[in-house]
Amino acid sequence: MVTDLQVLNLQDNDITDLPDLIEQLIALKIFNLNYNRITKLPGTVKSVTREPYPFS
Repeated sequence: MVTDLQVLNLQDNDITDLPDLIEQLIALKIFNLNYNRITKLPGTVKSVTREPYPFS
């Protein structure tokens, strides 16, 4: 199930925004959005704690 997803790597995809549905990924532990064009995050993502993860 998508709600069980723990790793989501969307690095380098020219993403400009995220849907509010991202809040349904309750098991997500690693969420990589490096090198995208996002300027605003949904309120639910803003409250997530950030821990560095070394992606290659």
